[in-house]
Amino acid sequence: MTTPPHPPDSAPADPAGLMHEQTFNEALADALRQRRRLWRDDHNSVLAERRRMLADAALERPDILLAPPDIYPVIIEVEFDEPAFADARRKLGRLIAGTT
Repeated sequence: MTTPPHPPDSAPADPAGLMHEQTFNEALADALRQRRRLWRDDHNSVLAERRRMLADAALERPDILLAPPDIYPVIIEVEFDEPAFADARRKLGRLIAGTT
C-alpha cells in the first residue's frame, strides 16, 4: 500500500505516513482558493475547519465551507472513514451563521 501524499509544509499524522483529515481539508481549501480570483482575494470565500459556521451548531464545523458572495454556500464533507454519510446528512439543510 502506498502512503497518500501530503503538503510539503505538513508532517504526516502518524508513523505510517497517513495524513490527518484536518490537514487534508486545509490543503484542499488552499487548492480551491487557487481556482478563482474571487476565492483568492476574499479570505472568507473558502474556509476550512472553522467552528461556529453553522447557525444552530456552535461546536460542529464543516470540513470546508465554500461561501463566496456570488453563489449559494456549499459544504464539502471529507471523511477518511465510515461516518461520512452521517456527517454529511447532519449538515444538509443547515443555515450558515449570519444568513437567512
